[in-house]
Amino acid sequence: MDSERLIQMQFKNTQLYRCLILECHAQYLHVLTDQGDHLRIRSLPNHKVGDTICILDEDIIKDTAHSVTHKPIFLKNTIRTLSALAAIFLIMVLVHFSISNIAYAVISLDINPSIELKLNKSGEVIRTNSFNPESALLLSKTNLKGQAYEKAIDDILNQALLLGYTIDQHSVLFAVAPVKTRTDDMIIAIEKNLSVYTERLNAEVRIGDQLSYQNEKNRDISLGRNLISKEHPDIDENDLKHMKIGDIFKTIEKNDALEHEDDDTDDTDDTDDDTVENGTEVEKESNKSKVIENQSKAIENHDNESNESNESNESDESNESHEEDDEKIDDASKDD
Repeated sequence: MDSERLIQMQFKNTQLYRCLILECHAQYLHVLTDQGDHLRIRSLPNHKVGDTICILDEDIIKDTAHSVTHKPIFLKNTIRTLSALAAIFLIMVLVHFSISNIAYAVISLDINPSIELKLNKSGEVIRTNSFNPESALLLSKTNLKGQAYEKAIDDILNQALLLGYTIDQHSVLFAVAPVKTRTDDMIIAIEKNLSVYTERLNAEVRIGDQLSYQNEKNRDISLGRNLISKEHPDIDENDLKHMKIGDIFKTIEKNDALEHEDDDTDDTDDTDDDTVENGTEVEKESNKSKVIENQSKAIENHDNESNESNESNESDESNESHEEDDEKIDDASKDD
């Protein structure tokens, strides 16, 4: 410390600070005190960064002590911290958005409008698709994205009623299929929840697989109609694409009734054939029995004839023996 500043300190009631110079500027010096405070002091000659100096209160640039002098380093660290937090938050948002925007399952809803809902892993609607002008109009009056699929389905049905569509027995067709693998539990849960509509509206529910979903995409037809075409290939696909759902089920019932009639006719013909075959078999068995009976009689007659022949031979032999004995007796008499 120079003598002049020492004399100033002795004659003035002032405090002495021991500091380390951190930065040198034309108008001020940035110093760090022994107590850890960052201060700005008036520029002193013949000093450089790294020097240790002693300062007085009067050397401190007022209104910059503590809060002001801490500002550059504090802001720098704060900005770094906030930037890191913002980056982490942005990454989390992007990851969440990418995951929540991936389709895991699809539900198609056919009234007469055909609508498709693609769901994320949480069962929320992330995309919608329409297959005809009616469904496009209905979707334009709803906001389904981000909703749980149960709420979205209710909104669709309510809007359909407002547009004048009749929702009654066999007028609603649901279909569900996985888009990703390992979604069996999700599909089962959706099917269970859709059972409410089968009870209330007697709606039909079809469950497909990934292949049926791919076919539906390639053929520009709803998943439900696509599955119906697979189950009933006798219905023309072009007709199926434009038919009302109620008409589709009526056609299916009609075709099933015709098939049952054909089956009954086939059963009757089979019964007649069986009867004829059974009669033929009985006749064959009767003829066989007669043949066996005739053979038995022939064998019995043959045995009887053989017995009679043997008895006749035995009788002739006996007669011959008696005749020989008589001759021997006569010859003996003559000799006497």
